[in-house]
Amino acid sequence: MAALEKEIEQISDGAPAHQRARPGVVPPAKRSTAWRQRRASAVTGVHPEFSEHVRALERKKAEKIKVAEAWRTYQLQIVENFYEGDVQSAEDDFIVRRARRKRARDARLPDGGRPRPAMPIARRVWQSEKQSIREQMFSALQEKMKKLEEEKNSMDITSGTWCPAGEPEPGAHSR
Repeated sequence: MAALEKEIEQISDGAPAHQRARPGVVPPAKRSTAWRQRRASAVTGVHPEFSEHVRALERKKAEKIKVAEAWRTYQLQIVENFYEGDVQSAEDDFIVRRARRKRARDARLPDGGRPRPAMPIARRVWQSEKQSIREQMFSALQEKMKKLEEEKNSMDITSGTWCPAGEPEPGAHSR
């Protein structure tokens, strides 16, 4: 035991036990200066732990950016493929419809399929109005014919007099 006490006294430079530094405990004055030094090195960017952490974050950021760019490229490729497919489909549909219209037009045209000159707009408007008036006159004529047919069917054959529906018989006077 004495050897151990002697060794402790040599380490502590002969200071009393209550003034000796305990192992693993940093005195407060040294702690604040150590903290200030670590803070200053972190602010300037030379602190080893801080620098390593920043480098790790930058590596993760670069990896995430790389993955995001690959995903964006993939999505753009999908959209472009859909677009190209839709364009091709529309072009095919247009070509087929154009061919059908041409065949139908050629079948209707006189003179071996030569087209007639285009009709002026004013003439087309006049013809459509003319057709509309014809249709109105025809429907009015049909209505009149229907009324006459109904009156004919409602005539009283047994009495020998002709009375349209809703009219009183001749000789029946209302006073």
